[in-house]
Amino acid sequence: MARGRFAIAVGIVLLTSSVASAAPAPGKWRAVAKVPGVLDVVGPRRDGRLVLATHGGLFLMRPGGLPVPFARGSQGYAGSPGEPYIALAKERRVPGAGCAFGRDVVFALDPDATPGIVRVNRSGRSSRFADLPVGAFPTGITVDTVGRFGYRLLVTSFTAGKTSLLAFDCRGRARAVATGAPHVEGGIAVAPRTFGRFGGTLIAGSEVTGRIYSFGPGGRVRLVAES
Repeated sequence: MARGRFAIAVGIVLLTSSVASAAPAPGKWRAVAKVPGVLDVVGPRRDGRLVLATHGGLFLMRPGGLPVPFARGSQGYAGSPGEPYIALAKERRVPGAGCAFGRDVVFALDPDATPGIVRVNRSGRSSRFADLPVGAFPTGITVDTVGRFGYRLLVTSFTAGKTSLLAFDCRGRARAVATGAPHVEGGIAVAPRTFGRFGGTLIAGSEVTGRIYSFGPGGRVRLVAES
């Protein structure tokens, strides 16, 4: 991702199985705010504010307002070089784990020499949530809000040319959902159940090939579209 100041915008990508008879009008983008080094946006939180991830830490932003620094100080979150993507948890119990994810808790990828996941609670205090294998490069993170992955935190990582999908419960315990999958990186999300035969699966794209893949809860990986 290019460095510098980035405009934050919201867009919708529609995937269709056939070509429409007339090309749709091009979308229009409008700058909402400028934040140095912003690379991910999640939310809104219960209070209506979005959470922005940058190389220098987190910000909160209310629609129509300005970004406000969040999770600063000695017990806060200082950010990370690379692409520390984030996910925002909801109040969900994880079946079989005996615990629940807290609402508005932020989980951030830590792609440094000791890769892992950082937890930032709603008051801005951070802690180490889980470690990833040495040599793994974390490439995406999201929360299963549909339930087919047991409402777990989902993380993709890239090692030795292949992608693994890991599912973490609220205690930081992981299980491998898929291994040896194609390269994916960036924004990942669990599709709603209404998304046809891919409903409830994890949707992830490759920045290298442009292909979009579906990861099922049983580990099956399917091609969704050639972008």
